[in-house]
Amino acid sequence: MEQDWDGSPLRAYLLRDYWTPDGGLCLLAGFDYAAHIESAPFQPQWMHTLSPATLQGHYGQEADEVDDLLSRMNSDLDELRTAWAGCKRDSEAEDYSPTFFIEWALSKKFPPDWLEWAIWRGLYIPKQEADDSSQSDFDKASLGYPLELALDSQAAVGSTDPLPDVPAIADTETQAAPVNSDSITSKQVALFFDRLPYPADSWPKRLSDTKWLKPARISQGEVGGVTARWCPLILARLIHAREEGNVKQKTLAALNARFKKHTALLPWRDAWNEHYEMFTNANSD
Repeated sequence: MEQDWDGSPLRAYLLRDYWTPDGGLCLLAGFDYAAHIESAPFQPQWMHTLSPATLQGHYGQEADEVDDLLSRMNSDLDELRTAWAGCKRDSEAEDYSPTFFIEWALSKKFPPDWLEWAIWRGLYIPKQEADDSSQSDFDKASLGYPLELALDSQAAVGSTDPLPDVPAIADTETQAAPVNSDSITSKQVALFFDRLPYPADSWPKRLSDTKWLKPARISQGEVGGVTARWCPLILARLIHAREEGNVKQKTLAALNARFKKHTALLPWRDAWNEHYEMFTNANSD
């Protein structure tokens, strides 16, 4: 069942500085913690979801489908609470940043249903490189965990304006660009991500004026000077997050093939493999 995250209070929750442990676990599972506590604090089965589409469907023709969804979400919440209780922490803090909760859930191989939406909207920015810390590092984290929600949420809203024709880019020129371990050039983006989703000759224009791509930009280019530079890992995650249904899985496979094909993407391959395996496993469950 499709969830309406844009019509939910999730944006406001993600823009908060901190979540309580109880509230954070519920939000990871997709429940509106504040609404539930206010109306039914002792109800064992949670009904107040973040997405209003769920409650609307619950009283409509999709009742069985929604009941299955609520059952799965309650099961997810139980598993998250069990995992949280099993963490080795020196002491229990009163609250943690939303970024901490997301990274903790990912360390437990639990991507929230709303994760890709949050990336697309710029409300959560994935780490550029794979985290080298052990799983226990998340368990022992404190309130000092870095907050990564500084970007304006509107920075991820894409442009739909028609594009003028742009001259094609020569592959040899793009391949000759120097390899940088933290970013790639705009020309390399056009080559490596050709038709994912834009053809190579449209990428330069898209990179300059499409807002949802901006979280992947590492440095600003100059007219007649140096080119802008981009993080291909963040770019690939943004591309994947925008798709839905069968197209999303096909896009994931196509992006994976690009990371295997182009040697210039080698510095990000391990981090990409984590993303690929996480969503491949989630789709197979």
